[in-house]
Amino acid sequence: MLMFASAGASVGAPTPSETTKCDATQKTKTTKDDCPKEDESGTDKPKPDADKAKDKAKEDADKAKPDEADADKGKKDKEKGKKKTKEEIEAEKKEAAAKAAAAAAAQKALDLANAALPKVTKAYKAAGKRKKAADARLNGLNEQIEDARLTVARVARQAYITGVDPAALAQVVTLESADASSWSNAQRMLKMVGDTESVKMAQAIETIEAAEAEKTAADAQYATAKAEYDLVTLNVNAARFSMGLADEGPAAAEVAEFFKTYPVPDCSFKPEDMNKTTKTCQEAIRYVLAQVTAPEKDWFYLCLNLQTIAYGAPQTIPNAIDQWNGMPEELRHSPNTVAPPGALMFWAPNHVAMSLGNNMLVSNDVLGNGRVWIVSFETIQAVWGFTYLGWTAPDFRNA
Repeated sequence: MLMFASAGASVGAPTPSETTKCDATQKTKTTKDDCPKEDESGTDKPKPDADKAKDKAKEDADKAKPDEADADKGKKDKEKGKKKTKEEIEAEKKEAAAKAAAAAAAQKALDLANAALPKVTKAYKAAGKRKKAADARLNGLNEQIEDARLTVARVARQAYITGVDPAALAQVVTLESADASSWSNAQRMLKMVGDTESVKMAQAIETIEAAEAEKTAADAQYATAKAEYDLVTLNVNAARFSMGLADEGPAAAEVAEFFKTYPVPDCSFKPEDMNKTTKTCQEAIRYVLAQVTAPEKDWFYLCLNLQTIAYGAPQTIPNAIDQWNGMPEELRHSPNTVAPPGALMFWAPNHVAMSLGNNMLVSNDVLGNGRVWIVSFETIQAVWGFTYLGWTAPDFRNA
């Protein structure tokens, strides 16, 4: 007989038929699934009907309760299903088109700058080596230069006493700078004196003059190469900045600083060249440069407005092309691209930008709608393909 113990109670033995039915170890047609579940004490505890009724009621209540997630989803679906107006659809299309155009323009500018970068980098490095060598050579002649000064001073005093060419002596008595004119005069005087020491020093001066000439040429080559390298690097940075490739980290800070510290070039325009302006050329350039990193507003399609505000001129001329057409022909430098700093450069059908000299200019929209950029003339040509008209002085006589 099998006995099942429970807490403080006992249950009678099952009938033979129950034992046979629920003993899954016996060879019967039943399985363990046919056996009633046993609790830990080994007894079957079927739930009372009252408890079953409570469970059923709770289950029905849970099913009837609205699911918050489903409710939120339904609300979102309803909002999503709301139809957009025609104006909203058109606005989204225009915004997408503008972003696509800006991205394409920036990519084109970046490709242009990257293509030029290897060549200007090579030239820049070569010019730097030449400059370094020229500086070293001239520095190595410092002792000879000092000896030459002392000799010239001594010979000058002697020649003055003996009355040799007073006019030449007046230019070289104090040879404080080793410029070409002073050395040439000193050399001429030494040869006139004609003693052995003077002739020897005259020959040394020839070496000094050659070294100084090489340094002058090397410095000029370096300045040109550096300007070209800076120009291309600037365009790379501007394009990367507009494409969001340098928006974070050290690169962003470096690019921003590059724009902030861009040197303000000297202007050659005189007040008589600048009709109806209240700002100087230097002030105007500083203003447009400030718009690169700290714009006062969105400059989309406001190219002429940017120039008139910079120069403090009346804002009464409708479009850039009207400003160009209103200028006397003799004041329109067409199609000259060598515009001095502060000049206004014009393109058809309708654009104007301010020149910074050295083939650089400040323009809105070229690398992103509404933004102001420092770019090269070639960049505008490559990005927009506009027809260049020429440049004029910042003259707003027709305003």
